[in-house]
Formats: sequence, structure tokens, C-alpha cells
Amino acid sequence: MSTPATPSSWSNPLGGIRFTSTPLGEMVEIGDPTTTTWRDQLIKLLHIDAAIEHGLMVAYLYAAYSLADVDLPANLDAATRDRRRKALTGWQEEILAIAKEEMGHLVMVQNVLSLLGAPLCLSREDFPWDSQFYPFPIKLEPLSRGSLAAYVVAEMPKGWLDGVIPAAAGDTGSPTDDAYVKRRLLADLNAYLGYTPTAEKPVGVNRVGALFNAVLAILEDPDRLPDWHFNDNRYALQAQEAEWAKYFPSPLQERDAVYRDNPELRRGNRTGDAQMIIEPLATRDEAAAALKLVAHQGESPDTTPPASKTPSQEAKSHFERFFAIYKEWLTLGIDANPAARIPVNPTEIRVDERRDPGTSTYIADARSNRWAKLFNLRYRLLLTSLGHTLQTRRHADCSGTPGLRGTLNHMCFGEMYNLKAIANILVRSPRDSRRDPKRAGPPFQMPYGTQLPAAELDRWLLYADILEASQSITSWLLDGDSNQAERAYLTHLSAMDRNTLTMVNGLIARFTLTKGAE
Repeated sequence: MSTPATPSSWSNPLGGIRFTSTPLGEMVEIGDPTTTTWRDQLIKLLHIDAAIEHGLMVAYLYAAYSLADVDLPANLDAATRDRRRKALTGWQEEILAIAKEEMGHLVMVQNVLSLLGAPLCLSREDFPWDSQFYPFPIKLEPLSRGSLAAYVVAEMPKGWLDGVIPAAAGDTGSPTDDAYVKRRLLADLNAYLGYTPTAEKPVGVNRVGALFNAVLAILEDPDRLPDWHFNDNRYALQAQEAEWAKYFPSPLQERDAVYRDNPELRRGNRTGDAQMIIEPLATRDEAAAALKLVAHQGESPDTTPPASKTPSQEAKSHFERFFAIYKEWLTLGIDANPAARIPVNPTEIRVDERRDPGTSTYIADARSNRWAKLFNLRYRLLLTSLGHTLQTRRHADCSGTPGLRGTLNHMCFGEMYNLKAIANILVRSPRDSRRDPKRAGPPFQMPYGTQLPAAELDRWLLYADILEASQSITSWLLDGDSNQAERAYLTHLSAMDRNTLTMVNGLIARFTLTKGAE
């Protein structure tokens, strides 16, 4: 990504960033410009970026999972059916790969925050000042041609849709003609958003790239952010490629056996060829280079990658991959919403309609609801272990005993497998009753808090709470009706949780003796 151009106007040098309007109507302005420093502005922007990366990650995961149980029209001939089924499987794998890379982006932003000595951020959409940065109202929904158009535009390079007029009724063309495809895509986007274009803002989606421009405008300017703000003594806390860049198989062979022997659980779990961008950072230049690589991975046609770019980073950008899926969708003539049985924003608790008028879908079937609760607990466990990993140094303790970072890192990857397995069960489970053709879905509901307790003892007490709650739900599900694949998964999950609880209780005893001071 090229260095962002200096805006033609700036507000008070103590704060608020204000970019002039571009042809896409991008504006950058946050907070009261008279009450914040450049460092504080940068940390706000990075927190917003982390929340967006997190939100896009779960939206992409949900979209991919929704393709696991698509019913194609019965009147298709065998060849057409095979082509469409193969395409849907390929799209699922591609979107899962993109979601994995979004997790890499989320972790990379945590590294930048750590370098600055700022609090980490694993939240989603909790900021009152970020509406001009969010690309569109991010929600959990089955993949449709409209939502795919939103993903394309959110990741697009600047100027890509300049001058494009949405396709009108009767506008025909070929999916090989990019000009026609852009018109169709913009029409699908406007219909999806219910958006009426204006001269000031012809496109109803904010580009994610605009946020990176705002971040880099501060990060790369030593007058606004002096060198002493970058402290390499936090280097050992940051994520590195050896920990995250490979999607390790489950560390427990028992789980591998469950996936190998049960195709129902294994289906849809491939993540394709993802390229993770995760590097520990010690300097301003390293932080800027890393964020430029992240931006390049999202919208590469409009960016110039750094000269140090490696062959492994030559993979197509998220924008290019989403756009390729959109063009193939038009070519194959697949329905605009092939996974309509999957709900929008599923929840495992009833939401007050006065506060949430029709924007979420309650999973009423008792068994499906328990699976959804189990999913949320494992999601909470993933976020807890991720945050804990990034606050645990990579070294042995003073006695030479290996540190806990490796254990925490394996817990993160283990929970990724659990989320995939449970999601694939939920998208095939009834939503309201056993005979309901409508399906449930993975809720990805945020826990009531993502902040870790201050003392190490209390952190492990939190793990014990989550694991014991998970065991209670697992026991309930095992006592009911379940197919062979589900029962095998639950049995092994229960066994692994017992082993993990034994380890956790040992650590609780250890930290109790040391009064949690370690």
C-alpha cells in the first residue's frame, strides 16, 4: 500500500483528524479535536480497526458456514448441479481462508497496540464514534449476492467504483465484462442496503482502506508521534508467525480421530490456502510496514506492496477473491439467496423486542438452543485464551519451568476447531422445532466482558467457570437424542474438558500458594 497522501486540511494539532471529502465521500473525524493527543487518537483508531476486523471475521465465518447445507433446485440436470455444488464448496473454503486472515489482522492490530503500550481490544462494535469507519452494519447472515457485494465494496481499492451507475432493469451483459459486473454489483449492493445513492455519497459502504490511511497518517509522522512512544520491552508479549501463521492440527490426537472418522463434522472445515500476516514489532517502521501489508491483503489492486514482500504474500487480496466469487455467481446463475434457511443474527437468549426490533433470531428448539449456548461458551473461551496469550511473555519462569504461553496458544487453536464443529452442527439443526425446515446458526454472541482479571489466579478461575458450564451443557446434550457423529464429538469434548480442568485446577492450586503473584 502506498503511503497515504497528506490531507489538504487538518484540525487542531492536538487531536481530531479531518480528511477532506473524496469522490467516494470518505470522511475521517473522531472525537473532540481539542481534548485528545495524537497518540490517543491513534489508539482510538486502532481499537476501531480491531473491532472491525473482529466483526468482519465472524461475519465471513458465518457466511461460509451458511453454505454447508444449501438445497439446490430439484429441476437442475446432473451436470449443472455438480458445477454449482462444486462452486459452493469452493466459495466456502475461500471465505473461510479470508476469515482466517482477518483473525491474523485482528492479532496484528493487537501487536501494534502492545508496541504503543495501549490496552488490547477484542471487542466488536462498542464505539459511539465509529459509524463513519464501519463499512456497513455488520451482521451475521447467510451468504447472499447482496451481502457478497457489500464484502467486495468494503474491501475494494479507492476509486474502483467511481463513475459506475447501478444496473437498471433490462441492463444485460456478460459476467466476463467487468464494467457490466460492476453495474450489477452496485445494484445488488443498493438493494441489499436499501440505500439511495446521493451525489455526496454514491456508494453506501465505507472502505476499510480509509481507516488504514487515517492510522498511517499518524503512525508514520514523527512530529505527531515521537519515537519514544514505541517501546520494544513489550516484544515478548506480541504474537509471532511461529505461533499463529500455520493452522495447526488439533494438539490432541483424540480430536483428530473424531474429525477423520466423522465426515458430518469434517465437512466444511477446510480453510483453504490462507496467508497469515503476523509479526512482532519493535519500531515505528515495523508497525507501519505490517499495517501496509494488512491493507494490501485486503485491497491490493490499489496498493503498492513493500519491496520486502515475500512470495507467500503474492496471494490474491480479499477484494479480488470476493469479486471473483461474485462473477462466478453471475456466471452459474445461482439463486441470489441460496442459504435462506439460515437465520440472521441468531441468539440463544430471547431479546427484548423494544430494544432489538426484529434484528435477531431466537433459536427456540431446546436441543439446538443448548448447542448455541455451547458455541457461545467456546467462543468466550477462545477470546479469553487469545487475550491471555497476548498478555503472557514467551519465556520460562525464574525457576526454569516452561511458561504457559504455549498452553494458552494451543487452547486458542483447539477452540477454533470446536467452533467449526459446533457451527456445522447448528446450520443443520432445526430452529424452532424438530420438523422445522428453517435452520439454526452459530450465534457468536459476545460475552459480557472481554477484560481479563488482573491476577493470574483469577484468570484461571475464569477458565474453570467456563469449562464447568460447558461440561454441564455437554452432559445435557449427551443425555438426549443425538446422531453418532454428534455423540462422538461430545464424548471427546467432555473428555478433553476434564483433562483441561485437571490442568486448570493444578494451576489454581499453584497460584493460590503464591497468592496469585506470578
